[in-house]
Amino acid sequence: MMFEVDGPLSPESDVCKALPVVLEKCVVDFVNGIDVGRDHHKHQVNRSAFHQRLLDGLMGRGARRRSEITARLLDAAEGSFGWLLDVTRSHVRGNLAIKRLNEALVSLSEDVSALAEVSAESRTTVGELVALVGRRDEKLEEWRQRTDAYLDAELQQNMVFAKWARGAYAGVSVMGRCYAALEELRWGQFGAFVSSGHGDKRSTELLDMVKDKSMQQVVNDAKCASVDERLPTTAWLAMPPEALVDGSEALEFLAGDHSCAPFVRAVCGNSAGRCMSDDVPRISSVKRMVGALTDEVLGG
Repeated sequence: MMFEVDGPLSPESDVCKALPVVLEKCVVDFVNGIDVGRDHHKHQVNRSAFHQRLLDGLMGRGARRRSEITARLLDAAEGSFGWLLDVTRSHVRGNLAIKRLNEALVSLSEDVSALAEVSAESRTTVGELVALVGRRDEKLEEWRQRTDAYLDAELQQNMVFAKWARGAYAGVSVMGRCYAALEELRWGQFGAFVSSGHGDKRSTELLDMVKDKSMQQVVNDAKCASVDERLPTTAWLAMPPEALVDGSEALEFLAGDHSCAPFVRAVCGNSAGRCMSDDVPRISSVKRMVGALTDEVLGG
């Protein structure tokens, strides 16, 4: 593939398609170079040839702008504000570009506001540009916070399942272990993430992962052949010979938040498995029990 070697570089050129970030840097550098009240020629001589070609390609009027070298920058800048708004909408989306452009526009907006000769239309356009970039910066910050929250939720999930695999919940029934792990997740970073973004793609992915890991751990604990193996439900709820002291009471206490959750009540009631509601099957598989518990505790 041959790249262009001279002339304007449009967004459709090979090099801009291969390295689209050059368009973002072009816009940022242009805004940083605006010095209201000085000669437009300062812009021309301070730009690299490549930057100038990018600008010419974006503006589509390089020859005409070169004929305006003697014009005051204020006139040139005002003529560029509308273009900046359009090109920012189309080409400026990256994290670094938005951050730097936001900083540059705040300074530019202050300069424009201080000059009485700047037209009302230009002030409005600059205001729209500042607001547009500001909104994108806020969205990026929300995304960054959401990403941090996702990583925290994923880390807690890994820690809880490692704890379960080490036998930390071994003193309660097999399904009691699953319920205990789910409650730890609900009360931690995992629960905070899922409850704040319930239904979105990443929350759904995390919930599916919890179900898969829970089913696999229950299969391991109960030494089942597969997640589809069916046993009397009471077998899933039976306490181990060396039961954790106060373990049943602790689970029942946690279950106080789930008065309308029949599977939780079956697992955690004082008479677990002996006073099940009609909503809980008397014979069930790992998949059925874990899926229902997860939906009741974390939502599904």
